[in-house]
Amino acid sequence: MFFKRKIDEDILKYHFSKDKKLIGKEIESTDLGIGWINVPIETWRKSKEFTNTDFKECINKYFQPLIANQGFTGKDYKFYKEDDSAFYFINFFPDRNGGGTQVDLLVKVKRITYPPKHFKFNKSKSAKYCEFSKRLSPINTSVWHWAFKSNKDDNKTVLEDIYRIILEKGIPYFKQFENLDSILSKITIETFENLKYGIQDPKTGFPSFHREFYEDIFPSIYFVFKHADLNDDKDKAFELAKYGIGKLHKPYEKYQRPYTEEFENYIKEK
Repeated sequence: MFFKRKIDEDILKYHFSKDKKLIGKEIESTDLGIGWINVPIETWRKSKEFTNTDFKECINKYFQPLIANQGFTGKDYKFYKEDDSAFYFINFFPDRNGGGTQVDLLVKVKRITYPPKHFKFNKSKSAKYCEFSKRLSPINTSVWHWAFKSNKDDNKTVLEDIYRIILEKGIPYFKQFENLDSILSKITIETFENLKYGIQDPKTGFPSFHREFYEDIFPSIYFVFKHADLNDDKDKAFELAKYGIGKLHKPYEKYQRPYTEEFENYIKEK
């Protein structure tokens, strides 16, 4: 069944575009399924009768066999697969009080090694330290909830809807990273600070950095710098190293210094 809805205040608030005409066209051509930005209060109250533990059992029963068809392994709330260039994660993000869940798509790029003092970013299968992320949604919003149903069998429909959106939006999102070199080649010093969490830049096609990764700008600068160096784009790496040094902020110097030291060493060796 094709579910259509009108543009409401929630969609306008959380959609990355503020163009009502563009949003309207997107909604008209999209099956929004059974998810919501803000779940109606009566639906939410009823859904909270079904716990996160109950839903986890449903994920393993209904969702796990479906996502295995796309090469993902895992259980409960976390699923992943990998290829030669990256790890790809699908993480359920349930409300801590129960009642519903959101779903995150994350990408951890291989080959990039971060400074020893920031080894946490080198954890290959840790979704927390991925470089890129996207909230799963049938339209371009930063929030999208699926409310639990009141019994296990009815939650099969919820998980089938999540899987449908993964096929329509998630798999193409992951597939773009097969051309990571092309994606990263589009980012320059001029565009770097305009990159935001949660939105793919329509001009450059650059996917958004993961929130954990982007809270401090240094890991993301270093990521693009290191990728340029590994791909023998020495001029770009040199410019990014200078840019990184210039972003050093004294109140956070202890945290940022491992990166600036690498930038300084790179410039000295140039």
